[in-house]
Amino acid sequence: MEPSAFIASTSAGIAVARRGADGWTVEVGAEGWALALGACHGRLFAGMKDGLLRSEDGGSTWAPCGLAGRRVSAVGCGKSAVYAGTKGPHLYRSDDGGDTWKELPQLHAARRFYWFTPVSKPHREAEVSSIVVSRRDERILVVGIEAGAVVRTTDSGRPWEGH
Repeated sequence: MEPSAFIASTSAGIAVARRGADGWTVEVGAEGWALALGACHGRLFAGMKDGLLRSEDGGSTWAPCGLAGRRVSAVGCGKSAVYAGTKGPHLYRSDDGGDTWKELPQLHAARRFYWFTPVSKPHREAEVSSIVVSRRDERILVVGIEAGAVVRTTDSGRPWEGH
């Protein structure tokens, strides 16, 4: 099955290309450079340098959905939850499609000294760079942290271990 839509972050903003009867059309639905993109639960999510955006209409319109003031650098989707990773590094979970967010503070117990020396200066804090949720068991998450760390949990974020 060929895709009927493609979403990307561009210098013009968040672009959605859609395939129709006459070929592909491109629409820019939000300004700003997205740091992370995710699709789950019939919604699109875009991590921005100042919070998270959500689209419920396939990318035509976008609205803030939380984590204002946070640099959202990763988005991950499970069957029932959405995850967002930020500078700090911090990991947040939403069980209601992005309406509310709760931090998973247990990630801090896995911190190592090199998480404080990231490559993206001047921020001086590492950030979550990727989030993968297991398709077989949603309690299993693998999270990449800038500066070379990969941690995993088998219990929805309680506790974390090196991977």
